Order: sequence, then structure tokens, then C-alpha cells
Amino acid sequence: YVLISEFFRFFRLRQYLARYTSEPVALITDEEGLGNIFREDYYDTLPGGILEGVGQSFPPGTTAYVYPATYPLKSLADAPIKDDVRHLLHHLANRAQVVLVGDYEAM
Repeated sequence: YVLISEFFRFFRLRQYLARYTSEPVALITDEEGLGNIFREDYYDTLPGGILEGVGQSFPPGTTAYVYPATYPLKSLADAPIKDDVRHLLHHLANRAQVVLVGDYEAM
């Protein structure tokens, strides 16, 4: 099944999907969307801030596939994410919950 959504806060999208399935979920985004996942101001309303929001966005069985769109993103290290939250991206990448898709060395 495919759902095209206008949710811009991934944790809200993941909460919505959890109501309807316990199956694995793949989120498809570009580098801008990936950057938005790690925007601290998106989580101001949560008591746990960005840690809580990212945790809710990536329960077990959730993977974000990142397709470069506006520039050749050659690795997740090049992602447009502030340095003070980059460790969260590394953690998710090490768990294969954030995956850069495609061979962009030729670009």
C-alpha cells in the first residue's frame, strides 16, 4: 500500500500509520525532508523535544529512504542537518533506519 501525505512532521505521520498497521513502514523523502526530520523547532510541543520526536518517528520497523533531489547528496554526512543533532542521524543510519538510495558517484 502507498500513502501520499502532506504531513510535514514525520512523528505525526508515524503516529497516524501506527493506528492502522503493525507492518514495517518505509518513508520516502529527499534531503530537504530528511533535514526537516532533524529540525529541533518541529518538536517544541513535545516534552522530550527532538529526542522524543525522532524516537516516535523511527520505532522498530520504520526506515526512511532518502532520494537526493536538489543536489547530488553523496553520503548522509552531506545531509543538511545541524551539527548538534547529527549524532541522531548517525545512530539511525547505523541501525539502517535512514538509508541513502542510489549510486550518485556518477553524478
